[in-house]
Amino acid sequence: MHIGNFPPVYHLVLEAFAFWIGFRLYLKLKKRDTLTYKQRVPVLLGGMLGAAIGSKTLYLLENPSFFMQNLNNWQLLLAGKSLVGGILGGWIFIEVAKRLVGVKSATGDSFVVPLIVAMVIGRIGCFLCGLSDHTYGQPTDLPWALDFGDGIRRHPTQIYEILFLVTLLLAFTQLVKQNLQQGELWKIFILAYLSFRFCVEFIKPVAHVYYGLDIEQVVTLGAYIYYAPYLISKLRAKTAQGAVQ
Repeated sequence: MHIGNFPPVYHLVLEAFAFWIGFRLYLKLKKRDTLTYKQRVPVLLGGMLGAAIGSKTLYLLENPSFFMQNLNNWQLLLAGKSLVGGILGGWIFIEVAKRLVGVKSATGDSFVVPLIVAMVIGRIGCFLCGLSDHTYGQPTDLPWALDFGDGIRRHPTQIYEILFLVTLLLAFTQLVKQNLQQGELWKIFILAYLSFRFCVEFIKPVAHVYYGLDIEQVVTLGAYIYYAPYLISKLRAKTAQGAVQ
């Protein structure tokens, strides 16, 4: 199957639409946190600034040698971005902003559903742009492989991610009905999405320059280390529950 390559402007339009939809959803779901208006504004601004910085930083770290060789080509360097970097950068800057305004409660749960919906819309844009977006997978002979316009059948990794995110969204509609601790939905989202990205990066034509891993996989390992106490506590609770039963 051949997929036509839409002009990059389609991607920009869908990205803007994704941001708008995500923000509108957040406004509807913000009741899950306890932020006041004066606290919410710097937290949101911190998240947007962090997303921009993180997205660009991880993109530049994907292939350091390529970055060094193109220091003078600012248009090329400005063109790329990393979704994982955007999520992690926004998360880090939100935590910094929360400290500055004195927020101690977890606030990530309100961002989960808006983020997933926005990411799905954004990945549709990636898929439509095909080769110019550089988010496709490696060549494969699998029946569902797609030709993005150059005669080579590849893994449609954008579709893989869309399907994963939709499945995750359906699962979360059930999770929110359970008695989860505040902030736990965000932890589940981060760990689930980064786990998916860790696996799918192996079938993408990206630079695996960090001992056989790419930068997204490296930061995934960092997230696992950061959340190790949470994962261990959940494992112990599950083990104890099984022993009682």
